[in-house]
Amino acid sequence: MVAFGQGPSLIRSNGAVGAAAGTSFSAPQLAALAAGLWEAKPSWTKDDLWKSLVKSGSQYAQPDNALGYGIPNFRLAYYGELLGISATEPYSWSIFPNPMTSEQVSILFGKELELVVRLIDPAGRVFYDQKVNRISSSIPFEITLPGLPSGIFIIQLFDKKQVGTLKLIKP
Repeated sequence: MVAFGQGPSLIRSNGAVGAAAGTSFSAPQLAALAAGLWEAKPSWTKDDLWKSLVKSGSQYAQPDNALGYGIPNFRLAYYGELLGISATEPYSWSIFPNPMTSEQVSILFGKELELVVRLIDPAGRVFYDQKVNRISSSIPFEITLPGLPSGIFIIQLFDKKQVGTLKLIKP
């Protein structure tokens, strides 16, 4: 199993800043997930816990040598399959254009018609926090971000069924 993340920055022993990846980064996140899940379900055995985590993996149906069973899903591990949600349902969140080329960006996220969008800079300042709507789940949400300074931003997305996080770059 693996954890979300791509090339996290770190300070190496020689003081240089660089990116890295591997089990050293995913193991603490997965251990925390397992501990929280076991705390929520104290009657489970270690085998129940392990089975639930593995079955919630994004690649449960087709594990491979690169990502194993994939990224675990706490909600799916806790509740099991619910309302026809498949353990292998892929994440299809995206924001475009990214990097931004104008003040307007489009967001593909979920099936709901209403979405809360929050844009945060690395210092934690909120630049945008609004509910946005669309007329059909087959089209993206559209937001306009006038006067946004250059930088890298985190976009938090919330609808009635899921929460997501994306990165947005403004050159």
